[in-house]
Amino acid sequence: MQINLNQLVASKNGLAKLAETQFKAKKLFEITKFVRVCAAEIESFDKVREEKIRQFGEENEINGKQVFEVSSENQQQFFSEIQELLDQEISLEIPEIKLDDFGDIEMTPKDLISLNWLIKES
Repeated sequence: MQINLNQLVASKNGLAKLAETQFKAKKLFEITKFVRVCAAEIESFDKVREEKIRQFGEENEINGKQVFEVSSENQQQFFSEIQELLDQEISLEIPEIKLDDFGDIEMTPKDLISLNWLIKES
């Protein structure tokens, strides 16, 4: 399945909840492989975003800590490059997950909505 990176990044918390859910062995194996692939994609995005923050940012001290912030004159270019990255299509082999597979997992509506692209109707 093709999805854009933005959709995957927005699902980060929901995927973390999915990774904590109990499934039967076969489904667990499929989902574990899938979550690992998703985590690697999200980690790659986070690394690129951090590099861009350093490229377009300045180091400042905030509350006694050194942090990089994108300077105001570079914000437009930074956001443009990040949006271009988020719009990238990625291909994922998605296991069939039905809403019933979730059992009694506690999840916020926001997390469930973020996984809407992944869940099949029962």
